[in-house]
Amino acid sequence: MAIFEQEEKKQSDEVQINTFIKVPEDNERSILSADPQIQRGGLRKLSKELQAMFKQCVDDKRRIKLENEKKQTVLFVNSRDGNIFFGQNDSNLWSYNVNDFEEISQMQIPAEAMSILSFGGFIYLGLNNDSVCIYDIEEMYDFVKDVKTSSVPLKIIPYIHQHQNRSNESKYIVFLEKDGFIEFFSIEKMEIIFRFQHSCKFSIQDAIQVINKNEICIGFAQLIDNAYKDGKLSFIEIIFNDQKAEEEISIEEIEEVEQFNKKSVFCIQQISLNCFVVCVVDKSMKVFNRLKPKIIQDIHNPSQSIFTYLTL
Repeated sequence: MAIFEQEEKKQSDEVQINTFIKVPEDNERSILSADPQIQRGGLRKLSKELQAMFKQCVDDKRRIKLENEKKQTVLFVNSRDGNIFFGQNDSNLWSYNVNDFEEISQMQIPAEAMSILSFGGFIYLGLNNDSVCIYDIEEMYDFVKDVKTSSVPLKIIPYIHQHQNRSNESKYIVFLEKDGFIEFFSIEKMEIIFRFQHSCKFSIQDAIQVINKNEICIGFAQLIDNAYKDGKLSFIEIIFNDQKAEEEISIEEIEEVEQFNKKSVFCIQQISLNCFVVCVVDKSMKVFNRLKPKIIQDIHNPSQSIFTYLTL
């Protein structure tokens, strides 16, 4: 498994973003050795063309020079054209050509970008003013709609529900927000159809749908006195009432991983049927098997950053 990481290095008058590829050593794989590989669905993989672009960027030591006083809030690679988008702590979204790192455009947005997702021909951009702006990829990023959310959307993911009594699947966009709010957005109706607040009421920093299950794994991180001092890793189950024609959704909090209680969780990635990689406030990334959650294995994190993203 290749792990893509971002490392931010400050110099006198600029910030440089470097991209590294690290493959875990054999002695770091032991927790995975007995775990089944994913048979259906699978991990999201980069195309060979995009992988080649990233490798060339590393080989050429290509960098985007950014303003020293700005911090980066979102980073996104458009798989359709390979262009890089990033947001900072201002009301702009920047795009760069991945081949030469030349600036393509600067798009004015209503507020600071906090999260981003490209799905089904649209970009969903979570903003710091409790809203999600939707843009059309096919129409040169034309504005489509502004959706009001319960709180700041810190993570946006696609969710595909597998119905027990139906052969078809239902696709939704899920907004995961500050204060533990979870909102389901209907792609067909273009509106929020279900709202839920997790009982812990912590801010949601990352979340993924568990492969082959109607479940979401959620990483919580809570600021206390301007420092991340609390959090947890939890699983929720998404339940649909298949007996009714209209969508009726409910959520059950089914599981907490005890080893991550009181730890701020920032990034999650599923790497086999039961194994997950998790980033917390620590010098190492953590690997755990859901069937044996008390066993936690460390993977060295060369960037030393808690905001490491395992995939782009």
